[in-house]
Amino acid sequence: MTTYWHGGRHGIPRGAYILPPTVTKAPSLSEYGAAGVHRRDRVYVTTSQAAALLYAAGVKRGVIYECEPIGVVEPDPDCSMPGLSWLCEKARVIRCIKPNARDIETARAVLYMRHNADVSGRAA
Repeated sequence: MTTYWHGGRHGIPRGAYILPPTVTKAPSLSEYGAAGVHRRDRVYVTTSQAAALLYAAGVKRGVIYECEPIGVVEPDPDCSMPGLSWLCEKARVIRCIKPNARDIETARAVLYMRHNADVSGRAA
């Protein structure tokens, strides 16, 4: 059985749904330079808890949700690692994990290094 994860804002209780930005009106990656590839009408889930941590680190008080995708699960066409990232209509929260401060800071450092490499044109 595949375990799916979603990293994002805190506050979604167990059993509730993670909904796409078109429903919640929450900011999405579309506002941060991914407008051409990121779909605002889908929820993104990953099979990697570490990848979900990177997304959790990108928001204040971010958390990792173990979740169950609802509806058709399709591969993320923008992901270069097959099987890592998926899109779905919504996802049901199974449990919430609050990362410790050290893990969040490490993930933020990785994001910062990737951002700086992208801006300078060097390989990430």
